[in-house]
Parts: sequence; structure tokens; C-alpha cells
Amino acid sequence: MRKFRAWDSIEQKMYYKGFYICPNGDLIWRNDAAPFQNSYVLEQFTGLLDKNGIDLDWWEGDMLDWCGQIGSIIFSEGSFWFSPKDTPDEWEYMHMLADDHVNIKKISNIHEEQK
Repeated sequence: MRKFRAWDSIEQKMYYKGFYICPNGDLIWRNDAAPFQNSYVLEQFTGLLDKNGIDLDWWEGDMLDWCGQIGSIIFSEGSFWFSPKDTPDEWEYMHMLADDHVNIKKISNIHEEQK
């Protein structure tokens, strides 16, 4: 199942539920027809599991430490990738997030990092 979260850059708050995603990409509150004020960033859940089958709670935009290299999770070309911080946004520097999670730790999300 696909799950999304929404970061509201004005309120500086993360929402995990209570909103719908419209076909045009707008978000609206479940109990209100008014859309968000275009102050949100929509991020998708990776769906990755640990060796015991428990979800890792990793989302697009989360900051990871992979063997001492810091970077963030991005979604591109239909997959989730580890994109090292302070490197060019080029494919040769990115690593696909797949089954090898042993040496990867979640640090924070990109929004907490910017505060």
C-alpha cells in the first residue's frame, strides 16, 4: 500500500493522515474542501522492511547515515535512492535502496535538518 506524508513549510509540521491527494496533486483536508495553501511537500513511504519483516519507517526526504556517508532518500525512475549529501545530483553518486539495510541508520528528515 502506498503511504504519503505532507510537510507544511508554513506551519513547520508533518502530517501523516487527515488529507486526501487530488488527481491534480493538490492536498485537501479530510473534513474540509479547502486545499492546503501550496505550502506542502508530499513525500512517499519507501515500504522497505528490516530482516524481521518490520517496516523501517523510511520516507522520501529522510536523512540517512550509510557507513558514515550522510545523505537523503529520493524517489526517481520508479525507485528509492540514497543520494549522498554534498555531491552532484548525478547517478554515479547515488545508491538504490533495496534489501541491504544493515549498515544504514535513519538520522532525521530533511525538514528537521533545515531547522
